[in-house]
Amino acid sequence: MRNLILILFSISLLIAQGCATSLYSEEESYFSEGSEDYIVELLNDATTTESYTTIINYAQSIIDDENATSSNVASAYTYMGEALLGSEGVNLISILEDVSELESMSQDDLESGNIFDLISIDASADTLKAAADAFSSAASIESALQSSRVLKNTESTFEMSKDQRILAGFANTLYVIQAIQLFYDVDSSGSVTLINESDTYATISASLIGTYAIHTYAASGFSHFEVTESFTTEQLEILEKVTTALTSYSEGWAAYDANTSYTYKQQVYDFSVSGTKDTVLEQFIDAIFQEASSWCLE
Repeated sequence: MRNLILILFSISLLIAQGCATSLYSEEESYFSEGSEDYIVELLNDATTTESYTTIINYAQSIIDDENATSSNVASAYTYMGEALLGSEGVNLISILEDVSELESMSQDDLESGNIFDLISIDASADTLKAAADAFSSAASIESALQSSRVLKNTESTFEMSKDQRILAGFANTLYVIQAIQLFYDVDSSGSVTLINESDTYATISASLIGTYAIHTYAASGFSHFEVTESFTTEQLEILEKVTTALTSYSEGWAAYDANTSYTYKQQVYDFSVSGTKDTVLEQFIDAIFQEASSWCLE
């Protein structure tokens, strides 16, 4: 756990070193409404829910404008991503403070929990997802523009900054943690209990893998972190284990749904017998999060 906290702490420092409150540079000149710089100024000054909502709506107007260039639209998605996080009180400073608080905890306190209950951001999973989706849309446009430039089909350019990529990684990672916390209480050993006892592991898994797509967002978060080239190989390996574990969860859930078996860590989980498959699913989910706890507590 301590290794992962140190990585999250270093990520926060990277963001904080790049900017104080916004990912976008401040300028002294007055920006008139209607220019792209106008939304940058709004981001630099935003402090309230209303001000962030104004930015979100303005960004959406750019996205919906059929005359906007692809690079304009991509930029608008990054503005929207930051504003969505800001509207929930999640910004560079709040992330830094949250992770700094973990870093100051005693070793005993750290070892009594794990990433799924020690990291707590007061934001809705829906908003975190919307922010992650906005950054993903920007990254998709960036990739398409790069391909078009290679084929010489366009001269339009757009590139997400390192700070934007790091914040995008946070949006995805925090969304995954929040989604899991809606349904599961994971203790220090990785043992999983249900938040709502009327739920079942099957219905929750259908939601987490199907509706919330936590494995997809975990992979996206890791991809954003990786492309920044800001982390050591060891740090990336620890972060990648989140994606690997949740990918295995999605594959195991697919096997459950298909009434087949799935092998995880050399253990075969047989979901073909209707009378025992739900018990096997519970054991499989425990194994997934026990593995997560094993790297968290290193």
